[in-house]
Amino acid sequence: MSYIDINTVIGTNIFSPTTIYTFEFSIDNETINKIYNIIDEHFKNEKIETLTLTFPEGNMYLYFDTAIGKYFLAFQFDNLSGILDKNSETKRETAAFKMRQINKLFGKNN
Repeated sequence: MSYIDINTVIGTNIFSPTTIYTFEFSIDNETINKIYNIIDEHFKNEKIETLTLTFPEGNMYLYFDTAIGKYFLAFQFDNLSGILDKNSETKRETAAFKMRQINKLFGKNN
């Protein structure tokens, strides 16, 4: 998954970001479907929470929230750049996704 860290973009030009990050993880189709089903259920119930998914390559966080009355999901990843204190809670974060975008990302025709 390649993404622009929305936290880095704030204060700079969002239309020409300086860094695109990649989080690569190896999982099977069954696990991909489980992740999709978790996301789908959260959108149906609009539950606000952050889920931590642990992979050998690192943690992925599913950040479910609302902004301006709209429900969304943002993927978050540990900030392992070494720039911040290793105990920092700061995470890299994608832009917000709506369910339509999640369906496209996961190859669903819903």
